[in-house]
Amino acid sequence: MSRRQAEQRGFDNLDAIIRISRKDEQLKDPYVLHDLCLRQEIDLLIQLLESDEGHRRNIDGRNQNGLTPLHVAVVSPEPPYLEDLINYLLYYGADRDAKCTPDGNTSLHLAIIYSKLFNAEISVPLLLKEGAVPNLRNFAERTPKDYAYAKGYADLAALLEEIERHPERRHEIDIYNWKEKFGANRKNDGDLLETAIQQGNAEGVKQLAGRMSTDEQQAKLLQDMLCYHRAVLESRRNKAQVIDSLGSSGVDPRSVDDHGNTAIQLAISSLPHDQEMIDVIKALLKAGVPKEPKNKENKDALTMSIERDYKDVEELLRGSKRPEPARPPPPPQPQKRGRSVHEILADKSLTSKKKLAELEQLWTNYPSTNPNVRTTDNMADTPLHIVVRRDQEELVDFFLSKNAIVNVKNKRNETPIMLAQRTEFGFNLGVYEKLKEVNRTQIARKRWTQLGGRIGEQQTAQAKANGT
Repeated sequence: MSRRQAEQRGFDNLDAIIRISRKDEQLKDPYVLHDLCLRQEIDLLIQLLESDEGHRRNIDGRNQNGLTPLHVAVVSPEPPYLEDLINYLLYYGADRDAKCTPDGNTSLHLAIIYSKLFNAEISVPLLLKEGAVPNLRNFAERTPKDYAYAKGYADLAALLEEIERHPERRHEIDIYNWKEKFGANRKNDGDLLETAIQQGNAEGVKQLAGRMSTDEQQAKLLQDMLCYHRAVLESRRNKAQVIDSLGSSGVDPRSVDDHGNTAIQLAISSLPHDQEMIDVIKALLKAGVPKEPKNKENKDALTMSIERDYKDVEELLRGSKRPEPARPPPPPQPQKRGRSVHEILADKSLTSKKKLAELEQLWTNYPSTNPNVRTTDNMADTPLHIVVRRDQEELVDFFLSKNAIVNVKNKRNETPIMLAQRTEFGFNLGVYEKLKEVNRTQIARKRWTQLGGRIGEQQTAQAKANGT
């Protein structure tokens, strides 16, 4: 709407009306997505794609130059808009491998040819991670990797080459930290495999060896690495597991070293004669390492084991196994005792009734349990001290029934009778009287025992005197 049209219709705030009208007309432009990518207007781009199905259908529409919005996005914006634009366009269905009309370049081609290196090092990994095919050719029969090499982008060329050879690795790409794994100066798989073997990383060995064995160029390197020999000598741990991983990854087990030794012969001549050696040889046999070849000294693995008097290795190589002597049955394990008296009393989660039930069960199972055992802390309380102090009368009755001593003192010179006068709930007359009564009985019993002992001694002495 022009200013004149707005004035004729009597609209106020003419400038705002004109801007809105022009924006509406702009949004109807078939190239609006291209323009928004060019101007980096991400919010408006998202709004259009979310609200207008027509624009979503036109996500791969071509402008006058035969470019899609994604083509424009990879060459125009600067970070941080670059990553967001590409992500949103791909999210709404943009074709990551669409070729532009004039020269057949894909988004990967365009990112390398026309972008700054810094931008390309973001857009190319992002496109590859999202599934872009790295080796499509343009109308000049050139791939993105060709242009990367031509422009001296060694890291990008290495990344494209690695994803071309191992497409499954695209999920490992970290958009902002990919050079360590995929750059030109990265460690190759052979170096990584050697490190994994040394560290005893069986899972890493399996992945790396499996990847190398399927690659024609690296398969020869894998053969020359003498992986089984390395596992025998260099693995600091998990030797047998590393060997299992090599075997399951298809690594050829028939290789020999400069002395003509297979990995089995190397294990016999180099490893200490212990259980680890046996486990390693078992793993090597399982992986298919042959035991028959002779080394440059004209000795096979069996001969080497006989010379060293390794009977167990000899039997393993012969395929027989010496019967193990019968072992005596293990001694019976002592019955595990339940909780102690003090552990039961210290359990704050139990009510007095539950403690009483558990104590009764303890005495049922172990009738000789000592009711006067002291705590190991600075109090040296007996169970009776504890239950009297807490005013737990049911438990007091229980321990009295088990002949708990009433006048025993703790390290503070306190007896249960004294504690009954100042329990946690004050003076408990009933418990106090009960303890005094039991105390009198215990004192009388003790005196009677002592008196009976003295009478018995006197009678014995009198009998001896009469006998003489």
